Amino acid sequence: MILFDLDKIRKENIEDQFLEYTKSNLHSIQTGDQDIINFVLKDRIKIVDGLWNVQVSSFASRSNFTNKPNIIHYISNDKPWIFGSCTHFKEKYFKYLQLTPWALNESEKEYWYKKNKTASSKNFWKKRAYCIVHPKYWYAFFKKFAKI
Repeated sequence: MILFDLDKIRKENIEDQFLEYTKSNLHSIQTGDQDIINFVLKDRIKIVDGLWNVQVSSFASRSNFTNKPNIIHYISNDKPWIFGSCTHFKEKYFKYLQLTPWALNESEKEYWYKKNKTASSKNFWKKRAYCIVHPKYWYAFFKKFAKI
């Protein structure tokens, strides 16, 4: 996850610097845009708090667990916009979707809020029937519902 000050990027022609670095170092770039950004902006990069990049895959997050993330990064194949998804924080995705031009109409809400919830529950137990014996499950469960 990356945040840019776009006004600064434009004002300082950083995009041109990215391009020049790429042309000059094409043979040594190993991690694509990460190498380019890290080199060009090496003294200007700041690390933000983990709450600004909560990486979610299935039930629990992979980074700092919180019930109140600032930005959610869905990193698995189980995306909230896939019917029957079991991913965590799916309700937040749909909450904020309703604030965009792609908001769901009433019949779509029925499909995504009710039918999808049932399908998600079935998929969760189908995919993870033995997850309840794993300590990470209970840690994440109590973190979410007991708000510890």
